[in-house]
Amino acid sequence: MKWLADENIPIKVVNKLRQEGFDIIRIDEIKPGLSDKQVIEIAVKTSLAVITFDKDFGKLIYREGYKVEAVVLLRFSPKGVDVIFQRVKSLLSKDMNLKNCFVVVGEKKLRVRRLRP
Repeated sequence: MKWLADENIPIKVVNKLRQEGFDIIRIDEIKPGLSDKQVIEIAVKTSLAVITFDKDFGKLIYREGYKVEAVVLLRFSPKGVDVIFQRVKSLLSKDMNLKNCFVVVGEKKLRVRRLRP
């Protein structure tokens, strides 16, 4: 799966994920300063899954009906680059199909919800 990191994902996390072999780009490498709606539109057009700390993506998916590959919403206190990297790497390394899922990564639990086709 190919990933699009929102601007709120530190570039150091994105770079570390690349070093681990994940196919990921940060949105500001495409174009900085985009709105959430513009980010989701790029994700849809380019078939990229989104990683973000911004809960507004839930509204775009569930209320406005955008169809993306997947969304990973990080809902934990970002205690540093290493913590964010380890949590994201752990999730993406799991043997689970995240396609068509909205995933919420909390402090202590993970919630995976299938999106409508």
